Amino acid sequence: MKIWPGIKILDRYIIRKFIGTYLFAIAMIIVVVVLFDYVEKLDDFTEMKAPVQAIIFDYYLNFVPFFINQFSGLFTFIACIFFTSKMAYQTEIVAMLSGGMSFRRLMWPYFVSALLIASLSLTLNLWVIPVSQRAQVAFEMKYIKKRVREHATVNRHIYRQIEPGVFAYIRGYSAASSQASYLALEHFRNNEMTASLEAADLKIDPATKRWTASRYITREFDSLGMERFEQRRDLDTLINLDVTDYIMMQHRLSGVTLFPCVRPGEQEVSREFFTNDVNELLDYLIKEGTEQIGKAPEEMTKEEKKQIISYLDQKGAMLITKSGPKICRYLGISKFTLYNYLDEIHSEQEQKTKQYP
Repeated sequence: MKIWPGIKILDRYIIRKFIGTYLFAIAMIIVVVVLFDYVEKLDDFTEMKAPVQAIIFDYYLNFVPFFINQFSGLFTFIACIFFTSKMAYQTEIVAMLSGGMSFRRLMWPYFVSALLIASLSLTLNLWVIPVSQRAQVAFEMKYIKKRVREHATVNRHIYRQIEPGVFAYIRGYSAASSQASYLALEHFRNNEMTASLEAADLKIDPATKRWTASRYITREFDSLGMERFEQRRDLDTLINLDVTDYIMMQHRLSGVTLFPCVRPGEQEVSREFFTNDVNELLDYLIKEGTEQIGKAPEEMTKEEKKQIISYLDQKGAMLITKSGPKICRYLGISKFTLYNYLDEIHSEQEQKTKQYP
């Protein structure tokens, strides 16, 4: 066999079939992806009044190269299987081999086709996608993620000692709205907890340091270890705790260290739950996330659904086998929407990190 056998009529025929099937398959999946993405972001486009010209040329025209490269390997395989099986069904391969073409020679147009597709992917990776992604990200920051950034949670977990023997744990504090999703206030004496206060969905007045919540729980422990549990309503108390400066300092420290600013031995405060079934664990986490929102899934907005997904992601629920379809059914969203929300959540977390270099 020659090193360079040239491009014959049969070679051009196979290459044309291979590349044509590949381009058709890629075009079909790109149409589907663009359609799903448009439906998903239609509310954002409308709310932010994005121009049609910018949507087409600044967003989707730069959106396509990334997904062409993303699906290229898969659809190269599909195209190869599809058109080869069609040639075999029409006995074209039998005719070629019967005409004296060896199997190795038959592979030559496949190699040329693969080389062309690899050149396309290399061109997209090195020159096209870096430029298109900058334009796409600029569009997203202007028309899609602007509202998300305004409502982004500044810090998930805050630990602070208020005074000797009194410790506070705050989860989901938002400086923009001066709200927190959870507060635990614990009192210790001789390294033993004597009392605690837990509340959810709190509002904070930074000027007066007044914390309010519609309901809360108190626990008291006597010297024998007996616990007295009581549920109460309308929390309105003063706590000598200003988390704004603490958050800024924590972000600055995180920027110069490799690990989060958490003291040794500290762990995330959460309700204990024991089970041997991962499905029960997933149901529990979904229920706990829903309780934080306080709404049924059909009544939730996009941002509230993203909060639940973010909570499940923090808890590691996405690592459970087949958790994605179950979460999608519960929230009434598609699997594509779920992973799109996860991408937005991770992008928001990266943006928050960059705010405090």
